[in-house]
Amino acid sequence: MTINSTTRKAGPFTGTGTVSAFPFGFKVFQASDLFVVRLDVSASVEQTLVLNANYSVTLNPDQNSNPGGIVTLTAPLAVGYTLTLTSNVPDTQPTDLTNQGGFYPDVINDALDRATIQIQQVQTEIDRTITAPISLPAGTDLTFPMPEANQFIGWNSTATALQNLDSSTLASIVAFATAYADT
Repeated sequence: MTINSTTRKAGPFTGTGTVSAFPFGFKVFQASDLFVVRLDVSASVEQTLVLNANYSVTLNPDQNSNPGGIVTLTAPLAVGYTLTLTSNVPDTQPTDLTNQGGFYPDVINDALDRATIQIQQVQTEIDRTITAPISLPAGTDLTFPMPEANQFIGWNSTATALQNLDSSTLASIVAFATAYADT
């Protein structure tokens, strides 16, 4: 089979207090290849749910012609929560092709599908990261400084590195922006 879609996510599904079954349409190899996250919308807190404790999975029998399945929570998704499903296929390559062994196209297709899924999972992570323009000047350091309480991150005076800035710097910036906005 080929992986015909770049979508590795289902949801977010909004809780109604009555629905506990949620479909997904991407290929996985086994139930443990799913990553299920519940978000408490009001608190902005995500919780990773646990297979066989918080949910069960029914996979479509033929993941090649009809990928996906259903995630069923042990209790309906409450109002004020969302549920998001994605894949978490391990970064391993379990296919072992032996010299002068039989040629089984399904084995090779599954190995290539696994590699494609792993690449898509990495892309999903990259899509949620902070990025810099491709034309960023050479030598610009994008390393985040160590976290410090009551600090925020900003560019240094030469715009070549990030640094922690204290609240007095923020007050100066706000005062400047306010004065500039009045002109």
